[in-house]
Order: sequence, then structure tokens, then C-alpha cells
Amino acid sequence: MEKRESILLIPVLSVEFLVKQLRDKYDPSSLRGIPPHITVLFPFKHPDEIIGEDINKLKEIFSVTEEFLFVLQSINTFPGVVFLQPSEREKFTSLTEKIVEAFPEYPPYDGRFTEINPHLTIGHELGERFDEALEITRKEIESKLPIQIKAQEIWLMELENGEWKVKEKFPLLI
Repeated sequence: MEKRESILLIPVLSVEFLVKQLRDKYDPSSLRGIPPHITVLFPFKHPDEIIGEDINKLKEIFSVTEEFLFVLQSINTFPGVVFLQPSEREKFTSLTEKIVEAFPEYPPYDGRFTEINPHLTIGHELGERFDEALEITRKEIESKLPIQIKAQEIWLMELENGEWKVKEKFPLLI
């Protein structure tokens, strides 16, 4: 039986033209419907457990969170991961912290990491393909950085039958 999950993310659709081919090759979630994004919280609640009260809590949090500009400023890595590093780290981490405060049973990445590191994934779980992914990402993207983006909404997405679908969009305060 397939695992069902949900995620809260900031979509970064304006860079899809730039990263789609790389993400399709190196990030399996791209082929399953996840757009270029900065993760706000993963994993979130099991889709069957998300109720109206949860949606209302999220609406409350996001309705007082202002839109903000950030810059995809550089290519960076974690072990087995190639990503684009955004500026405004504190704004992303603050969003995550507010959600975790409202839903303390859902720490980022199941609590596996002590620090929140906002990023736009190009490839992950790369294994032996790590060097290749990093080299190609540098070749294809580095000269096009920095890229300014406006965070305007948060998406709640759910994985069902192997595909990620948008369940709810939460606009940020203008």
C-alpha cells in the first residue's frame, strides 16, 4: 500500500522553465506533480486526518503573514542533495516555526535535523549521480543567478495514487 503524505510549500513557478529539465532528471517528486518550491513543512498530517479546523488554523497563520521578496542566490549542497539557496532564511524558518507551534506533533522532516534549511531542491538521493547533478546544475543555472522571487502563497499538497495534488492554496497578506 502506498504511503499517503502531505506537504506545505511555497511554489516558485517562475523558475520552472529554468529548473524543470534538471528536476525531472534528478528529483522524482517533480515527475509526480511537485513544482519548484521552498518547503515550509514536510511531512504534514496524513491527508485523511486534515480537517476543517486544521485548514482554518493554517488560514489564520498565513492571513497575517506578509508576502515577501527573496532571491535564489546560489547553488549549494547537502549530502546527496543539490539545491538553490534562497535569501531571507529567517522568513522561511519563521513560517515553519509558526506552523510547528500550531501543530507540534509535526516537526520538520520528522525531527531528523536540528536546523531548518530553506532550499529549492534540484536533485536528491543522488548517490553516484551527485557529482553529475552538481556539475550540470552549475553549467545550466549558475550564470542565471541571482533570481528575485515574490512569495505570495502557500500550497497544501497531498500525495495520492503516486501523484501530488494541490488541496488548498493560502494567499499571503499583500
